Amino acid sequence: MTDVTPPPAPPGTPYWEDFIDLFTSPSAVFARRKEDPNFFIPLLVVTLVVGLIMFGTKDLMQPIFDAEFARGMAIAQKQNPNLTAEQMEAGKGFARIAATFGGFIIIPIAICLVGIITFLAGKIVQASTTFGQAMMIGAYAYVPKIVGGILAAVQAALMDPANLNSQFAIHVGPARFFDVATTSLATLTIMGRLELFTLWSTVLIAIGLKVTGKLDTTKAALGGALVWLIASLYPMWAAIRAG
Repeated sequence: MTDVTPPPAPPGTPYWEDFIDLFTSPSAVFARRKEDPNFFIPLLVVTLVVGLIMFGTKDLMQPIFDAEFARGMAIAQKQNPNLTAEQMEAGKGFARIAATFGGFIIIPIAICLVGIITFLAGKIVQASTTFGQAMMIGAYAYVPKIVGGILAAVQAALMDPANLNSQFAIHVGPARFFDVATTSLATLTIMGRLELFTLWSTVLIAIGLKVTGKLDTTKAALGGALVWLIASLYPMWAAIRAG
């Protein structure tokens, strides 16, 4: 009896190629990762890169931080007139630490939440996407945030610091064209959710659902829109409450 040795399995595509292909052929990335949806590697890469961008650009973003903190304290004083100067200063110190190092904590939490929401939205549109696949989609959908962070830093470096009066001042979207002094926070928030990199992430989620969930384009688009809508609910509620 002849001993037949099967040919070796072809080497897997390295993860670094995923981060390139997401810009040229995202469906190929989801197709090759759907059978082994390891989301930890893209989550780790995005967290480290975005976290380092936030840390490295803290001085450039200082005018935005100061403006946002001042507005936040004005709202807090309206809601709690007994707020003391010492409490406000302590809050500013905590907020500064969060702005400097928060990316390393906020980004992985946000990715996991997006993955969970993607799984739930997938169930609504009858996708066969598993929980692991949804978490993988959520991790890769955050890759555009890397480009967004770099572009935000470039804008902050080139703009007059006097014009960096809001987080929306460096948005690539309609929110940057609204006057923060006269526009309601709710309006700014919903306009902020229409910025380029959030919509880009939404498109990636829709593509991921289509590939892993065996959906047609219409249902996949609906699933992506549901993720965008659900993810918008809390910031909208917070903005309305603050307003």
